[in-house]
Amino acid sequence: MADPAPSKSDIEEIFKRLRAIPSNK
Repeated sequence: MADPAPSKSDIEEIFKRLRAIPSNK
């Protein structure tokens, strides 16, 4: 499983993790 581009689910997971982080840029 080596996709050149992150899957949609991967992107959503990353966004969820970023939102979980209490760090506003």
